Amino acid sequence: MAIQRSVELLNSEIMNKFSMSIQVAADVLATDTWAELVNATQTDYREHGLVIGRNAGNNKLVRSKILEGYGREMLQESEQVLEAAFPVPMFPFGIIKGMSPRIKEDVALHTHPMPPEVDHVRTSIISDKDLQVFTGSKYNAMVMLDRGGAHLLARTRPTYSYASAPEPNLVSSTMREVIAESGGSMDVMARLAHRLGQYGLGYFYTPELTQASDSVEFQNLTATSKL
Repeated sequence: MAIQRSVELLNSEIMNKFSMSIQVAADVLATDTWAELVNATQTDYREHGLVIGRNAGNNKLVRSKILEGYGREMLQESEQVLEAAFPVPMFPFGIIKGMSPRIKEDVALHTHPMPPEVDHVRTSIISDKDLQVFTGSKYNAMVMLDRGGAHLLARTRPTYSYASAPEPNLVSSTMREVIAESGGSMDVMARLAHRLGQYGLGYFYTPELTQASDSVEFQNLTATSKL
């Protein structure tokens, strides 16, 4: 008989962090918005997203409106390239709810654009900026969506137990290593997941953007990585 695993609610650390895959409640991931968000981003190449939280008084979920971030931009004076970004607002649910001690923000969700020049790439990867924003935040999880699927970054240990934070260029340096070895995006994700484990972070992935059930199954890249 198959063992029935508990469904992750993302209101604290991941419970099944050693499992090869995890089940996450669909409503805490706002799965009904995934296609809309990715389609919007693939149209205007801006990042889009929202925040999901809960009311500690009645344990009901709270969802922000869909928020628009920025697209890739080049500064004319310095020729510096600003990558697409999604700045999470200070009060995603509005000032009144945001000031309430009962409202807790659990999950930040955003998209990554994948323009035609990367059509050969299966999916993008969480960025160094994503990682820095998440580790410095109070969120339990961050979801990144692109046309290749959904990436979930979640805490596997309490924040206070972290020995240190990931280095600022952990993602980009890992990507350069794997590319030099002729690896692809999935190889980068596997190696990055292995390295994130020491910081109390788990990296999970599903290629399926269309979700119809009450929970979503994510591959646990940290548990399956051997790099």
